[in-house]
Amino acid sequence: MKRSTLLVIFVTATLLLSGCHDAYYTKIDELEARVAQLQIACDQINTNIASIQAMVTALESYDMISGITSITENGVVTGYKINFVSANPITIYHGTNGLTPLIGSSQYTDGQYYWTIQYGAGTTQWITDNNGNKILAMGVVPYIRVRSDRWQISYDRGKTWNDIGQASGEDGDSMFKSIDTSNQDYVIITLTNGTVFKIPTFYAYEQVVKDVDATNSNVDAQKKIIGALLDSATYIKSVSPVVSGSETVGTRVELSNGQNFTISNYIGSNVPLIAAKQDTTDHLYYWAMHYGSEADTWILDNNGNRILAVGQTVEAPLIGVTKAADGNYYWSVTVDGKTSLIIAPDGTLPHALDSLTTSLFSAVDNTNPDYLKLTLKDGTEYFLPKMYSVAIPSALTMAPNSSALIKYRIYGDTADSTILTFITQGGFTVKKIEGSYLSITSPASFGSDLGKIVVIFSINNSTKTVVKTITITEG
Repeated sequence: MKRSTLLVIFVTATLLLSGCHDAYYTKIDELEARVAQLQIACDQINTNIASIQAMVTALESYDMISGITSITENGVVTGYKINFVSANPITIYHGTNGLTPLIGSSQYTDGQYYWTIQYGAGTTQWITDNNGNKILAMGVVPYIRVRSDRWQISYDRGKTWNDIGQASGEDGDSMFKSIDTSNQDYVIITLTNGTVFKIPTFYAYEQVVKDVDATNSNVDAQKKIIGALLDSATYIKSVSPVVSGSETVGTRVELSNGQNFTISNYIGSNVPLIAAKQDTTDHLYYWAMHYGSEADTWILDNNGNRILAVGQTVEAPLIGVTKAADGNYYWSVTVDGKTSLIIAPDGTLPHALDSLTTSLFSAVDNTNPDYLKLTLKDGTEYFLPKMYSVAIPSALTMAPNSSALIKYRIYGDTADSTILTFITQGGFTVKKIEGSYLSITSPASFGSDLGKIVVIFSINNSTKTVVKTITITEG
């Protein structure tokens, strides 16, 4: 009997000891898992803090984002890797609802970014040093750790640590509320404390540089267009589209004087525009510029004189992008070798990276067989004749029993080999005179419905036939 009792006691004790042993190791496993989770949270927090400082530095140094890739774990996006043009890449991690202290950065009234902290549901406060001064986000980087289930933070690179609350072991709250990459010109990163970082992308800079080239190409095009208009012998030899990939991005024009130019397609924006404007007094064309909704202003050379669009040795003004002393990229204009920043109507310097593609020309119409129609953004229209097109008056006033001499021009027919055929009515006669003239003789009387002459131009060295009508009014 005693032996049976002892056996029962021994078995019971063994089972109890075994259960205590399992519970002990279970608690050890739970503790290790909690510590590991806290360590992961610490690592991500410190990575995020360093990333916040990098973003502040990017804003202060006017760096640009060159690319963003998502970080995934088990098919779930847990953060992003952000690459910069100049600075090293940074990583930002998401978080879930937990009790991690939130480190952030906010801009103070002096324009500088300082570190902030929020624990739990408490209010956001400035992080201060031992003297009570706010700590610049571009200076010391706060560092988080866990000791004895308590969050600790250091503001002096780990020399001293301050207790800031109980560490629960849960996943940490994210310092980043959202990251918006929907606009290819910039990335908007919002912290949980409400601070917003708007960082331009390198794509925006590349586009601006490309737009500057297109703008200056259009200025050059306008100079050649006006020169062609003033020289009545110049005509268009060919018009062809400019294709990039599968998209038509402009129009290339070849002139008979050996010059050619390219016009970029129009997309509205606030890029400064340079245009040749005709003075109402002397009727000459001078370079003018306007930004946004401001009125056109004459561009002056280094001596304060207006610059002729044609016939002057000073080169056409050039739009550019200039990085100023403050690190920002601004619009600039170069005139006679001197570059200056463009000032907006409100007196500010417009940022170039806030602009998109633009064009001096709002429309290019190549549908008419006789001319190319170019429309500027301000509505000005230019008509350039095409090769083998014919210029001849379409209306004429004559007295009965009189003669008139009118001149015509066939662009590109240098051999004067075009055959002219006339269809007349009401007693009118017409004949070709050397030097590209037509001699027209009117009858003794004619009504307004009879005063018409049809001229058919059959150009020998082309397949083109041009028909023109001259309407003659008695007077």
